[in-house]
Amino acid sequence: MEKQFAIDYLHAVVLHEEGHDFGLQHNFIGSMAYTAKQLQDPAFTAKYGIASSVMEYAPVNVWPKGTPQGAYNQPVLGPYDYYAIAYGYSYIPNASTPEDELPALNRLASRWSDPMYRFASDEDSFFDRGHAIDPRVQQNDLTDHPLVWEATQLRMLHGILNAVDQRFPKPGQSYEEARRAFSSPLRMYVNFATMPAHVIGGEYISRANAGDPHSSPPLQPVSRSDEYTAWKMLETYLFADDAWHFSPNVLNKLIYNEVSSFTDAGWVYSPSPRHDIPVVQVAAQAQELALNELFAPLTLQRIDELSTKYAPGTTMTLSDLFDWTRAGIFGDFQNGGIARAGVVRRNAQMRFAKRLSQLWTSPAAGTPTDAQSLARLQLRYLEQTSTQALNGKLDELTRAHVEALQAIAKQALEAKATIATPAPPPPGRM
Repeated sequence: MEKQFAIDYLHAVVLHEEGHDFGLQHNFIGSMAYTAKQLQDPAFTAKYGIASSVMEYAPVNVWPKGTPQGAYNQPVLGPYDYYAIAYGYSYIPNASTPEDELPALNRLASRWSDPMYRFASDEDSFFDRGHAIDPRVQQNDLTDHPLVWEATQLRMLHGILNAVDQRFPKPGQSYEEARRAFSSPLRMYVNFATMPAHVIGGEYISRANAGDPHSSPPLQPVSRSDEYTAWKMLETYLFADDAWHFSPNVLNKLIYNEVSSFTDAGWVYSPSPRHDIPVVQVAAQAQELALNELFAPLTLQRIDELSTKYAPGTTMTLSDLFDWTRAGIFGDFQNGGIARAGVVRRNAQMRFAKRLSQLWTSPAAGTPTDAQSLARLQLRYLEQTSTQALNGKLDELTRAHVEALQAIAKQALEAKATIATPAPPPPGRM
């Protein structure tokens, strides 16, 4: 099975690269064409693949034990690939000039609204600074309900990570084999745990032309219920202590082999800074990646202005973003859980308190004034809840942590410097 898997993977890579040879760009909306049931059907995936295009960056199509299993990798050209090649290369009868080809080409191009033939490339997948807005256009996802798929993958990956010690290393192997076996699914876990951030404040983009069959408006909102579902996933799989709690029997085996050598330049030794895998630091980096996207000036602007395009309650507001994040990161202040918070949770709380302080006292260019005002209100809430928490029974470390959060909130709220209005963003293209 391992050999066949490797052959199938190489086959999928070759299909993708040959697509580039024919002039095809990446198509990161191709994963949205199929349902979970279709991807679990070997007959379906053998005929149509695991995405509508080989130009998608599709992950391994793997499902939990007891679930039907389709092809693991893209085995064939997808419907979009035949469609794109037909547009670029097919012979059009009775056309003697480029202009004569236009009616036939326009009929092909008018099919964007059919999920099998949609196209969205790299330009629509840059989420990190708030540019991308359509959560359907992302890499390494599957199915037409990616949030459900991501939750399935995250639960499965957590089980795999906690069971590494049951299979690795084999007798006679180095413990670095266990480290490798843990690192790969951990990278996947980080990727899937941060993906729901793309849904927050999102809008669906249609590239159909006016008058195309079944076309929708160019911009449509992601529903508030979907945005809240996405936030709850971030809360569960990214910001909770339990999300990053792995078996000590696994973590204590993840060491690397020391390697050094002599060259003409002398002794070469370049080890990893840590002998173990720094799960706490990995969690911090993943959390900051999501928060940097959610609180980027462009994202804040877009959420603040959704009310100008859509009816109240249709989509989320800036108040939702700040309130959901406070509940997700500082919620244990309300229920007394702060006494049980672990290092991952404490670190997230400290970093978010500092982020709120910066949003209030020195916001980045383009930050809406509404976001600045809401950051101040959240700091007020933090000051109040931390003061209340200090009346409870806390161990020394937790008390020090809560007092530090209280101090950050107070210092920001009592800042003597003039609070500057954030500089306006550069003008967009008109």
